[in-house]
Order: sequence, then C-alpha cells, then structure tokens
Amino acid sequence: MSRQNTVDLSLAAMVGAIYILTNMIPISQFIGSAVFIPLSIVVVPVMAWILRPRYAALASIIGGLGSLVLNPIGTAGMGVFAVLIPFVAVTLGSITIHVNGWTSIIWIIVEFIIYIIRYNGEATYLWGTHYAVAAVIGIYALTTKKKSAIWLVPAITMGENAMLNLFSMYVVNIAAPIWSFIVIPSILERSIAAVGAIILIKGLAKALPQLVPER
Repeated sequence: MSRQNTVDLSLAAMVGAIYILTNMIPISQFIGSAVFIPLSIVVVPVMAWILRPRYAALASIIGGLGSLVLNPIGTAGMGVFAVLIPFVAVTLGSITIHVNGWTSIIWIIVEFIIYIIRYNGEATYLWGTHYAVAAVIGIYALTTKKKSAIWLVPAITMGENAMLNLFSMYVVNIAAPIWSFIVIPSILERSIAAVGAIILIKGLAKALPQLVPER
C-alpha cells in the first residue's frame, strides 16, 4: 500500500468519525418521524470536498454505520437509509468535486422529478425552490469563465436532502399536504447548511491548504 493510500484511508476514517459525532447533534426536528436533522448536513459537502470518490464512499459508510450503532435515537426507524443517505450524498458530492461537476445537479433534478411522480402533482411544487436555486448556482459555477467549485456546495447539500426526501416519501410516507408546511423550514435549514459548509471549507482551506485545497 502506497503512502498516499495510507493517508487517504486514515483521513477517511477520521472524517467518518467526525460525521458520527456531528450526526449526534440535532439542529431541527424531522416532521413525521422520531428522527432529527443533525449537524452532519453541514459536514457532508466538506467530506465530498476533501475525499476522492472511493474514500468518500468509505468515510460515508463508516459514518452511516457508526451513526446507526452509536446514535439509535437519532436514526430511529431509518434502517438502511441511515447509511444510504450519507453514502449517496457524499459519494455523488465527491464525484461532483473531483470528477464531473454536473453529478449532484443532475441527481437533485432527478429526485425532484421522482417527488412529482410520487405525489402525482398533488404535493406543492414550491418544494422545488431550493432545488432550483442550488441547480442554478451550480450551473453558473460550471459555465462562468471564473469557475469555482465552491458554488457546487449548495447542490451537494441538496443531494443529501434529496436522499432524506426519498426516506420521507417511501418509508415515513409523508402525506402530500404536509410538504406545504415544511417547505419554508427546509429552505432555511438547507440554506444555513450550505452557507455553513462554504464557510467551513474556506476556513479549512486557509488553515490546512494541503488537506483542503481551493478548487
């Protein structure tokens, strides 16, 4: 095993542990379930930024399994989604940062289409507001002359939200009218998460440029 692989594996384990810790800190209640929305939603884009896809996938599995075992209250009733949510969000986010910038943008668009199909148009279309904003910001970041990967963070943040939505739709089975009541809190929550992740990445890039490079 090369020195770089050893470093990457160690970093994946460390970042996975940070995910577990932040997943135990609630920032809001998940309506319709005993599950709460944890601080780890801020950490997801940071994991994607730091780790290449295979190591991001490993870190997310460590984080998801660790949360399932060590945080049974916060992951109550989530089952496999406790692992799937970080796995999909972090892995696709890492691919977005390191391989193809369109990945998370395409994913959140697909998930919103699933939402529309699932409720046959009966649930509010306003739920697509933060998806649309994240997608537009990401598209601008990819098409402007001064490309900056930092503006892909909102799409990565919404990628985690998209997985949580699948859990809401197919496990919790939230009724269509409920989405109208949770859309504003969700927009605020995800906006704060995206801004927090951007600030954290920028701060880490200045303090630890070799570990967290500017992109």
